[in-house]
Amino acid sequence: MTQNLETVIKANPHGIRVLQISRASFHHLNVGLLVLVCWYTPENRSHIVFEINCINAVDCSIRPKDPGIIVGGPLIEFYEDHQLLNDPQLQCRPGGDGEIFDPPLKLKLLKLDQSYVIAERFDLIAHEPKPTLVP
Repeated sequence: MTQNLETVIKANPHGIRVLQISRASFHHLNVGLLVLVCWYTPENRSHIVFEINCINAVDCSIRPKDPGIIVGGPLIEFYEDHQLLNDPQLQCRPGGDGEIFDPPLKLKLLKLDQSYVIAERFDLIAHEPKPTLVP
């Protein structure tokens, strides 16, 4: 079931911590991320694999996990207003020789540890993690 990531984060702003970005795939104006998160609720804590589809992605930076973090991970951050979103170059169409998106995209920022994606929409699919087989 697909959900809007913005809605999920607003419902639980202090409970989703990113542990690892397992995979990133890039397609024209779309970025797909497979992310392992730790989901905190008042009742319990669980590890869940999220598939995040970043629709109309215009900028991203996928970086390794911060080596200074030993246990857990930082909160997933979501912004509708951030300094990174103020760059007018973000509204230029890729390969459009300076053409601007018409109508302009309403961009948002998703920060995952040291990585970020700027896109118009973020869709989320939650997967149960598959057990790791130990030889």
